Amino acid sequence: YVVNANGGFYLYFTYDGGQTYGRFAFNRSYPTEKIYNAGDGSVFIVGGDNMVVKSENNGIDWVVSGSDYSMCDLKATDATDDTVAYAAGENGLFLKTINGGSNWTALSRDFSRKNITALYFFNENEGFIGDDFGSIFHTTNGGIDQNLVFQNATAIIDSVTSVSDLIFINDSTGFAVGWNNAIFKTVDRGVNWLKKHTPSNGRYYSFSSVDFVTDSIGYV
Repeated sequence: YVVNANGGFYLYFTYDGGQTYGRFAFNRSYPTEKIYNAGDGSVFIVGGDNMVVKSENNGIDWVVSGSDYSMCDLKATDATDDTVAYAAGENGLFLKTINGGSNWTALSRDFSRKNITALYFFNENEGFIGDDFGSIFHTTNGGIDQNLVFQNATAIIDSVTSVSDLIFINDSTGFAVGWNNAIFKTVDRGVNWLKKHTPSNGRYYSFSSVDFVTDSIGYV
C-alpha cells in the first residue's frame, strides 16, 4: 500500500509486487499521512483533521475509525496487534485505542508545542516517538511518560531535522529518517543514534518513510 499526502484522501495498492497499482479514493478531502499494516487483515491509515480509517480485510473495505479530537492532522500511526494501536500528530495530539479503533483515548500532552511525526512500538508498553524538532523519545508505559534519547541539534540550511519515520528491524537495530538527507541508525535498541552517510548530489531531500525487506536490504 502507498498513501498520498497531496491532493486528497487516496490509497494506492498493488497485488503484483509493484508492477501495477490501483487507487482507492475515500470520500474525504483531507490528505493521507501514514499507513500501518497490523497483520491479520487489519490496516490503519491516518491523515488530515484527525481522520483514522481502518480495514479489516486487507484493504478491500474501509471504515472511519475516527476520534473526537478534531482539527488536528494526524501524522503517525503504529499498532501492536489488531486491537491496540496508536495515532499522533499536530500540537502533540497522542491517541491510543485498545479495541481496534472503535474508541480512542488521549495520552500525554507533553508534546503540546511540537508535532509528533513518527511512532514505533515493540509492544503495548515500549516504543519510540519522533517529533518535528528532530527528537526521539522512549516510553515504557504506553506513551504516558517519555524519556528523550536523541536530539538532532545540527541545523542545516537554518532548519531542524524532523523525524519523519521510525522502524526497528529486530530487537536492537533501528532506523530513523527525516528532513535534510537524515538517516540515523541505532544498534542498541535506541540508546544511541548515529547519522549515516547519504549520497545527495549536493541536494537536500526530505525522507518521509523507511522500510526493510530483510535485515540488510532497505528503502527510504
